Amino acid sequence: MAEDNLLLPQGFVPTPVQEQPEDNSLLPQGFVPTPVQEEVDETPDEKGVFQDIGQGLGAGVINIGQGITELGAAGVDLVFDTDTSRDVTEFFEGTKESLNLTPTGTAGKISEGIVTFGSVAIPIVGWLGRANAVAKGAKVIPGASKFAKSAEAFGKSASGKAMLGNRIKLAASTSLATGAADVFVAPTTFNTVSDSFDALPDFLKTEEDTGLTGSEEGARRFRNKFRFGVEGVAAGAAVETAFPVIGAVARAPAYIPGVPAAARLITSGFDKLGNKLSGGALQKYFTSAGLMPRELYEGVEDVKGVVASTTREAAKKFTAFERAAKRTVKASKLFGRGKEGIDKIYTDLHKYLTGTMKEDVFSKTHGAEVGKAAVDMRSQIDGLTDIFMKNIEDVPESVLNAGAKQKLINEFAANQGKYLRRMYEVHLNPEKFLKSELDEKLYNDSVKEVAGLIQNKSGLVGDELITEATKVVDQTLYKQITEGGTSLQSALKKLKGGLKKGNKGGNGQPVPLFKIAQGMLKERNKWMDAAPTLRKLMGEVNDPKELYLRTVGDMSTTLAANQFYRQYADTALSVDNAIAAINRNPNAKPLAIDGRTVNPEQAELLKQNGYTQLGEFPDLAKQAKMTDAEKAFGGQFGAMTGSFVPVEVKEGFTIASRVQDPLQEILAVSLQAKGLSQMTKTVLNPLSHIRNFHSGVFMLGANGNVARDMNLAESARLTVGRLLDMEDAEFAKTFNTLQKAGIVDQNYVVNEFQALLREGADLKVAGKVSDGTTSLLKSIPFASSLAKGAQNVYSGTDNFWKTVGFSGEKAKFTNAIRRGIDGTTATMDDVAEEFSRSGLAARTTELTKDMDFMDLMSADIVKSTMPTYSRVPESIKMIRRIPFIGNFVAFPAEIMRTTTNITRQGMRELGFRIDPSSALAKKLGPQKVKEFEKQVRAIGAKRLSSYIGMAYMVPIGAQKAAMELTEFTQEKMDALERLSPYYTKGDTLAPIRSEDVNGKPKVDYVNLSYMMPYDFMIAPARAALQAYSETGEITESQTRMIAAAMQAAVLKATQPFASESLLAERIADVAVRNGETKTGASIFVKGEDPIDRAQKSALHILGGFTPGAFEMFYRERRGELEAGRLTKSLTGGISRYGEEFSTAEEAASMVTGFREMQTDLDKNFYYKGAEYTGKRSSLRSSFTAFAKRNDVTPEDIIARYKQVNQDLLSAQASLYADVKAAETLGLSKTQILQQLSVKAKMGRNELGAILAGKFRPITITKQLVESIMMESMEGQARVTTAQDLPIDQLMDLSVEFSQLDVDPTTRTSTPVVPAEDGLLPAGFVPTPVTPVVQEPQPQPAPTESFTAPVTNAVSGAADAIGNFGSALYDRARTFAPGFIGDNKNQAIVDRAKTNQ
Repeated sequence: MAEDNLLLPQGFVPTPVQEQPEDNSLLPQGFVPTPVQEEVDETPDEKGVFQDIGQGLGAGVINIGQGITELGAAGVDLVFDTDTSRDVTEFFEGTKESLNLTPTGTAGKISEGIVTFGSVAIPIVGWLGRANAVAKGAKVIPGASKFAKSAEAFGKSASGKAMLGNRIKLAASTSLATGAADVFVAPTTFNTVSDSFDALPDFLKTEEDTGLTGSEEGARRFRNKFRFGVEGVAAGAAVETAFPVIGAVARAPAYIPGVPAAARLITSGFDKLGNKLSGGALQKYFTSAGLMPRELYEGVEDVKGVVASTTREAAKKFTAFERAAKRTVKASKLFGRGKEGIDKIYTDLHKYLTGTMKEDVFSKTHGAEVGKAAVDMRSQIDGLTDIFMKNIEDVPESVLNAGAKQKLINEFAANQGKYLRRMYEVHLNPEKFLKSELDEKLYNDSVKEVAGLIQNKSGLVGDELITEATKVVDQTLYKQITEGGTSLQSALKKLKGGLKKGNKGGNGQPVPLFKIAQGMLKERNKWMDAAPTLRKLMGEVNDPKELYLRTVGDMSTTLAANQFYRQYADTALSVDNAIAAINRNPNAKPLAIDGRTVNPEQAELLKQNGYTQLGEFPDLAKQAKMTDAEKAFGGQFGAMTGSFVPVEVKEGFTIASRVQDPLQEILAVSLQAKGLSQMTKTVLNPLSHIRNFHSGVFMLGANGNVARDMNLAESARLTVGRLLDMEDAEFAKTFNTLQKAGIVDQNYVVNEFQALLREGADLKVAGKVSDGTTSLLKSIPFASSLAKGAQNVYSGTDNFWKTVGFSGEKAKFTNAIRRGIDGTTATMDDVAEEFSRSGLAARTTELTKDMDFMDLMSADIVKSTMPTYSRVPESIKMIRRIPFIGNFVAFPAEIMRTTTNITRQGMRELGFRIDPSSALAKKLGPQKVKEFEKQVRAIGAKRLSSYIGMAYMVPIGAQKAAMELTEFTQEKMDALERLSPYYTKGDTLAPIRSEDVNGKPKVDYVNLSYMMPYDFMIAPARAALQAYSETGEITESQTRMIAAAMQAAVLKATQPFASESLLAERIADVAVRNGETKTGASIFVKGEDPIDRAQKSALHILGGFTPGAFEMFYRERRGELEAGRLTKSLTGGISRYGEEFSTAEEAASMVTGFREMQTDLDKNFYYKGAEYTGKRSSLRSSFTAFAKRNDVTPEDIIARYKQVNQDLLSAQASLYADVKAAETLGLSKTQILQQLSVKAKMGRNELGAILAGKFRPITITKQLVESIMMESMEGQARVTTAQDLPIDQLMDLSVEFSQLDVDPTTRTSTPVVPAEDGLLPAGFVPTPVTPVVQEPQPQPAPTESFTAPVTNAVSGAADAIGNFGSALYDRARTFAPGFIGDNKNQAIVDRAKTNQ
């Protein structure tokens, strides 16, 4: 038997290996291992934990009906002495068994109990919470449902006020109510908690079923029901008690002396650091505002919020009209039930909105519901007109005198009830008019039509009349560029050139971010009303939906932009005052300089110092043609037109230009593909929706807003914003506040892929691709509506939690302020001023100045501390626009931003101190000042404590709890983390199953990081520690361990930003990785039919666009279409790896958001062996190739041999650590041997050495020597610097290396490093090697002797080997014939013994 076989377990015989690796050169010639028949266990595996959880969820639903029905049956039995209870129980239990809803494990039983009791406890808690708020006089939004209204009615009643109104009464009422509910829903098959714990009272233990009948059985069941009620009351009381206790603990740091002062010191330090770093690239690319001043940035966001709120309201109103119209047409036969009826209503709507049909006529014709919806739309436009008139009143006298303002106001007032913008395709889509596609007949008819109108008024005739009419038509079509008499063709050419330049105006000025709709302010063309043919030529838009939405959009944008520009124009300095200000403080740039005070020389000087002009003042000729409305609302930049502003301010006012060229087109299309792929894998994936919802709890909790009295139902109503609810004034006010504040529709996932899909909308090819994608979705039945609905739900989830957060912030600060200023003369204005000074509030007012301070402050805190897409910094937007890297980069960026802001906000609150000289301090007095400070500091302490809990304690606690329940030791946890997939490194894993099933280890786990958003902040550190530990298992080098830790941390932190995008990864699989995925799975193989290869490649790439919901039924895997998890669970199918699926397991995943992950070591551990053999082969090949080179010296070869063996030692140490980890998780040695020898095809000798912890270095083989020497002989014309292969030194090194242990903790020496004196430490004495007893082998046939240099080299090697003693000599003697291949060389070895 060969020496290495002594390292294998006695009796182990591996299954034959298909192809013998090189390492088997030490095995006896002709050796064939005896096959072993692997034992196949026909017994099916026990169900998984998630399957058990799914069964528990289903059973819990049935239990509710079972408990209520059993209670009624028990009453019947008790009164009438019947036996119906048992029949009822048997029916429900049988139903659960037939549906396979029979949980047996701990997880399943817990989920069953949560559903059974939680389903009734949650609505009770919500109902009493609402009633309590009413009872204590709190302001609540009136409920819309009967459920909510009944709670409000109870809170107002005498009974409600007696039972509720404070925390203690609410706790008592809730405990009693939930206990009573438990009596109803608890099934008789349940046990009480007391049944499982002897320490609890015996009277709460359930009475066993002893076969009683009739009234006695009914009474027994009632007594057991009562016991559940008592335990329910006790559990409710415990929970109610826990809330204030936890709150007190969280707020405790606020009351510790010295903590507030320390918080102020830390805050001051960070503020100073921020000031030091401001103004450069760090601020520009890594902050939300960039280089824009904060007040300017918030103003820009306010405009966006106002416009979004108004247009969103308009969309809701029109949706209500559409629904009402469809219902009316369906129920009416007057105008038909189909398209004819709808067209009639839309036509009449256009007439009503433009004032040509009276309201009563419209409502009488189409019904009250349709009439009301139309009136709501008309009222919104008229409301915006009122705001226009108010804006005109505020115009400075220097711009418009009182008479002109009143005249303009009268004009707007006269338009109320009939104003609707006229719109034409020539203005909306001018590209359609650039290709000589104008209908020549229609154009000529328009000229004739206008000629007739001109003739009636002027009397012109002949050519002169036609010339004038043509001029009018041309100017009307292209008014802005034909006013100078330019011909139509010249105008078209000029317009086409302008479009090619991108977002630039005709004079080269940048396009404003918020456009003043100047066309809306001009006088209407005097010919248009009487020229329908001309309107048709221009492509008049008659769709009332588009006209209404565009009218509202243009009006709201103009109004908001006007307020925004006017606000900053009022701060503009004259050039002289600006120069004086700069001289006083060179670092303080004025925000705006009035352009009217700047002469040409000063303008040039300002531009040299970082200023730029926004547009140009109109000259006298243009001013003379301007209407009063145009003068009132300014130029394209409103009141800021012509002003000089810093370049960074200009960037906030304008849109960056883009040139239309092929590269831009390609980039835009690729980004659209990236966005579409992201959408299908998230928004169209049900599991992503669940995770999105659950993660919101952590974001809410991180700010300390998970409270006993948070009103989730009210937040849900505000999220949906039904028009019925909008009729309530308080509800409408809160809803509009959330809209204007920019809190809603800021989901980072939805907004990111929407931004990608919008890429290139202004480009020619990319725009058509975008339109084509939209059209394709619309052509697929229900696809467009489902996609839109999924987006609304995904965004709505985010809106819901932000609304809850807004309510929470407002409630806690309102309570703190109320307690702080009650009984004093202090006002909210005083508080606002102090909060602003201390940094708690970002500002005290916003653009429209109609938002309450508490609403504004709460909204700003939510946007600062919860992910908000509009706050994503510029660097992340740049990464997003790289097609091939990054997936949802906004999320990790927002987690970093919000973590920083939570800490900063919490620190400022914890260190809050009222300025003694402030108006607030004077009005409060010393005692009240202290009380106020304590209230605010408590908010900060709770915020910081909550963040620490959600970001750090909850993940650790969840993992430890799972380990405790599954009896999973820390050693097993370390082993699981080592053997988990690469993409989970640094994540928080929680074991949910650890047991032996049919002789096979079953270790299942879930990845908690998928649900815990702040885990991203600690994952790099955790990955670093894990890498440090795992590297310590393969080397003693602290340098390598630290380097591995740093590398792991950087890779984990940058993974979302630098990893391949979803689509790019699939393209790379087929185009770059030659048909292999990143995990090594083959899509196609070399030599496969080209057509099949192309088909698989295309299917694999298209799989990147497959919606996650569709993949539940069918999915792409390795270029083929196969059944999805849900399909397999319904049909009983299994995966290609033998994995079974169940509907219960899928249901559990849809509820929890987790996927059960399985180690399957008994099937998949061989991957570790295959990974090792790949590394070993690569190292051996690299050394062989290096040794064959003609430009290397013997010293080079020795150095390379040392290096590759050092790398091989690390690889073997890693495999050895994997083996030990697998053993820790329950994989037997026999199973490990079978996996590595049969599946991974590792040789017996190599495998035996590694399993025994011995290093197996790269051997110097006969083939290597022959190939090198033969190459030297054949290439005599070449110069070879390594003519003599240093066999003696290599053999010495091989022996030295073989003495090492692969486990660094048991190595008798430090890691070997390349050195002239060999790899072993000074003074190292190798342990003698036991001689190998081997059966006689037939001698090989004589061959021609090597040349003299080779003989000398081999002789030197033999001499070196002989120095190790007789044992090593015997091994060399038996080894030499096979190695040398020449009997003559045997004599060399024999001479070595003589010398010994």
